[in-house]
Amino acid sequence: MKLIEKMKSRLADLLGTIPEHKGDAVDSVLSHLLESDPGLNFTRAARVNERPGFTRVVRAGITYYAKRECKVLNPFKEGGNGVYFVKGCNDDPTGIFFTDTFNVDDVEYSDAIAAYLFAYGIPRDDLVMVPITFWPRTYERTPENIAALRAVGAPLPNEGL
Repeated sequence: MKLIEKMKSRLADLLGTIPEHKGDAVDSVLSHLLESDPGLNFTRAARVNERPGFTRVVRAGITYYAKRECKVLNPFKEGGNGVYFVKGCNDDPTGIFFTDTFNVDDVEYSDAIAAYLFAYGIPRDDLVMVPITFWPRTYERTPENIAALRAVGAPLPNEGL
């Protein structure tokens, strides 16, 4: 079954078919953007082209790591200390979104989706925001960095209590 879904997805990529979103968060943000400016035109998000290695992201004195192909969706965000991955399905590219805290509200979620649409295009699946610290290799695991992450309320499921 997964093979058939992958084949359908690849064929849709080749044909340039725009993914349909009905009733999900992407549909809501996309509808709002198109109502406010009917001249906008979003294409299908390209597939992930993974390259070896990671890039270092320093935010509020805390060091994180992300794959090189990840784009920062709001690079001019000042203040705050939250860092999130914005992701659809495995075939969709991943973005990095800076937030004020490690608690995302509806406005930030909508802003992240809009930034993703402008940076990558329409994803194949609905988008989710996951704190970058959910994976152990996405932040520097020094005692100082972990203490700083705890101080700002970052979820650290890999560090125990």
